[in-house]
Amino acid sequence: MPEIFQTLFDHHFIPHGHCYLWQPELVGLHLIGDILIAISYYSIPLALLYFVGKRGDIPFNRIFLLFSAFIVACGTTHLLSVWTLWYPIYWLSGVVKATTAGISLYTAIVLVFLLPKALTLPSLAATNQKLEAEIAERRRTESALAESEAKSRAILAAIPDLMFRVNGNGVYLGYVSSNQMIDLVPSSAHSVGKRMADILPPEIAQRQLNCIHQALSTGELQTYEQQVQIGDRLQDEEVRVIKSGEDEVLFIIRDVSKQQAAMRARDQAERALQQLNQELEARVEQRTAALWESEERWHLALQGSNDGIWDWNLKTNQMFFSSRWKTMRGFTEDDIGPDPEEWSSRIHPDDRDRVMQAVADHFAHQTPFYQEEYRVQRKDGTYIWVLDRGQALWDEAGKPVRMAGSESDITDRKQAEAQLRQNAAHLAAAQRIANLGSWEFDLKTQEVIWSAEVFRIFGRDPELGSPTYEEVNRSIHPDDRSYHQQVVQQAIVTPQSYELEFRAVRPDGSLRHLQARGEPILNPEGQLIRLVGTILDITDRKQAEEQLRQTNEQLALSNLDLARATRLKDEFLATMSHELRTPLNAVLGMSEGLQDGVFGPLNPRQLQAITIIEQSGQHLLDLINDILDLSKIEAGKLDLDLNDVSVQILCDTSLTFVQPMATKKRIHLSLHCPPHPGYIQADDRRLRQVLINLLSNAIKFTPEGGAVTLEVTRVSQQRDANNPDPLEPESPDYLCFSITDTGIGIAPENMYKLFQPFSQIDSSLNRQYSGTGLGLALVRRITELHQGDVTVRSKLGQGSCFTVQIPARVYPMAATISPSTPGQPRSPATIDLPDEPTIPMVTPVAPMPLILLAEDNPTNVQTLTQYLKALGYPLVLARDGQEAIALARLHHPNLILMDIQMPKMDGLKAIRRIRAELDQAQVPIIALTALAMPGDRERCLAAGANEYLTKPVKLKQLIALMQQLLGRRT
Repeated sequence: MPEIFQTLFDHHFIPHGHCYLWQPELVGLHLIGDILIAISYYSIPLALLYFVGKRGDIPFNRIFLLFSAFIVACGTTHLLSVWTLWYPIYWLSGVVKATTAGISLYTAIVLVFLLPKALTLPSLAATNQKLEAEIAERRRTESALAESEAKSRAILAAIPDLMFRVNGNGVYLGYVSSNQMIDLVPSSAHSVGKRMADILPPEIAQRQLNCIHQALSTGELQTYEQQVQIGDRLQDEEVRVIKSGEDEVLFIIRDVSKQQAAMRARDQAERALQQLNQELEARVEQRTAALWESEERWHLALQGSNDGIWDWNLKTNQMFFSSRWKTMRGFTEDDIGPDPEEWSSRIHPDDRDRVMQAVADHFAHQTPFYQEEYRVQRKDGTYIWVLDRGQALWDEAGKPVRMAGSESDITDRKQAEAQLRQNAAHLAAAQRIANLGSWEFDLKTQEVIWSAEVFRIFGRDPELGSPTYEEVNRSIHPDDRSYHQQVVQQAIVTPQSYELEFRAVRPDGSLRHLQARGEPILNPEGQLIRLVGTILDITDRKQAEEQLRQTNEQLALSNLDLARATRLKDEFLATMSHELRTPLNAVLGMSEGLQDGVFGPLNPRQLQAITIIEQSGQHLLDLINDILDLSKIEAGKLDLDLNDVSVQILCDTSLTFVQPMATKKRIHLSLHCPPHPGYIQADDRRLRQVLINLLSNAIKFTPEGGAVTLEVTRVSQQRDANNPDPLEPESPDYLCFSITDTGIGIAPENMYKLFQPFSQIDSSLNRQYSGTGLGLALVRRITELHQGDVTVRSKLGQGSCFTVQIPARVYPMAATISPSTPGQPRSPATIDLPDEPTIPMVTPVAPMPLILLAEDNPTNVQTLTQYLKALGYPLVLARDGQEAIALARLHHPNLILMDIQMPKMDGLKAIRRIRAELDQAQVPIIALTALAMPGDRERCLAAGANEYLTKPVKLKQLIALMQQLLGRRT
């Protein structure tokens, strides 16, 4: 063995191979053997390939091809062995042998995996046994098919449809069911083989041809409805076309005229139903006619029908139910068996006895056919309404042996009938609730028809029936009867709708107010045949209208009394204001002159006494102003003078005003305000009045050594991101001013008394704390005028917090402020001057302007003349309006101080006269008056005055205004 491996790779080794001595016998033996083997190897693959070609269904034919390739390769090796006897082509011989080895090795591997599959092939005996079983199953199928065809004949006898087959060109191939023949189609004996276009009207034939082409191209069920003229009547038909073969369709035509006429009169429905049942009986009697030719066509007929089909074999007591019958009840094909209990057990308990009795009556020949409407229970427990119809078959002895029929779902129809009944009940209830009845009047028969509510409205007993037209007229009030008849006759003649109101007298003598509406009903020829309309009982409305009229008259009288009382109140307030301001003008004017040293120097005790007089007068003036302000607000005559107000200056000036009160009680005042609070749109004087009132109250009700805080906060809202405006200033919704004190607080039960005019929490406070109770009332009213609100939080013994919320647009930049000084009033009439004890007396370097003073009150004359003369102003004095006009013409004053209420001629007339004269048209005029009611300022300015000051006048304020108008300084 080692020598074999050593010589395998030795190139000098000479192999023995066929190197035997040439002996003809030995060479011939090898030569003949190799040739015969090659011929055999080549013939075997040819036979195998011929076998595989003839038996293409044989399994594993690939292995035959592999064996053929293997045998051909082996034959080739034997041929090369013969060839190498003369020609040493050993390399070619070796390559062929290697190829043969590869093919044989691959074939062996395939056989390893193929043998388990080949072993699973059945034996011949098993194959024969299986074939016998298939033959037996086919025989059973043929038997079932025959039974099914028998069932089909019985079922189709109950189907009220015309069914026939047509090819793609519209040629009649035959009738599947022709129990009920449509009049437009001839009998099957004459129409088979003919075209539709030769038998039917052109429009019907064309439409059916279109449906044939659509059904053949799409394979889908085609359905349409048609109305055909049959004799002197129109018949509604439902046509269904379904593909039943490669070039064949099945037509199913059903007469649906009775369904379309479901809402017609009962007698017509009964006649149509009788006709339907007669046709059903005829179809049952003709059960031997030509029916379906195969099970497939029978299923097509069931698919084309919307009815559920049933067949009851009374001999075996088993029932057949179609798929549609089961689907109507919510069941699948396998959910229901052939037991008749599957049908009877699902009938509604209230209907079961009636249905079973109807079946028994039909079996006993008491009815020509079976037909009932009843409820059946679905799988989900709900009930549906069905119309069940059937026909029985009897044997020669008169015993029923079979019964077949169809079932239709009539739930929608029953629901519609129930809805109609419910609507009628609702209509009657609605008429009863609305006191609204309906009526009809037949012009031909003169018959009047009333609804139940009209009987109630007229008080007539329904048992008496509807009244005649004459009885209706007699029930109308005599005063309204003629007009009622005139309106109705006009509606009949025109004809047109009408509406009128009249009174009706009930049998018990009571009177009812009614509103009638009528509409004419015309026939197709345009002739009036009846009137229909409604009657509405409007008695309650008439009584309410009368009561409303009386109430309005009483309200008008009350409004007159209220207007008279309001006018008297305004007159009283105006008189009170004038009469109080006139003496106060002298008191405050003299006090101011004494304080300023106009009447000579005063010692400290005298100055202190004058100061007390001035404070008391000012307190009385504030009280008058508060009363007038409250009256203006309640009368809606107080207008805000909105301007740009600095929040910082507003807070500072308010705290400065109350600082002396706080200092006197050693109360600490503090301000919490955000940096750069900006400006707001508000009435500066009124908003300052609100803050001062709240701060004054906080100081008044806070014990000595306490604290009062004014805090300003912003309640901001995000700007709308969808519509940003870069030019619009940032603006919080509210600017809140909170005044917090450490005072006595307010009990919860006393909160409701706040903000009430002339009211304090309790009477004991009136003795300890002075005040009229007007301050908080004015705070609320002024805040509401700013579209804001005032809230309060308080705890008894710990203090209170009043918060004023003002809707405001806060402007952070001073560039947006109007030209007037921020925080300062626009009008000179409200200028606040620094408090100085005296006015410096200066010798004028130029002639002083001439002042004309028109005043009839001696005290006011003395006060003003002495003060003005002390300042160096030359004066001309007039006692009434006429004298003022004369002196103005004579002296041509530089400025006129005009009182309004004067004898002979009032100040308004005097101003108009002075303005009317050309040389006096431009002279400045200041109206000085005790009239401080709403509208007084406007009347003065409209008359021609430049400015308006109410008495008592602050002398320094008067001088400042005069200097502004004259354009000079003292």
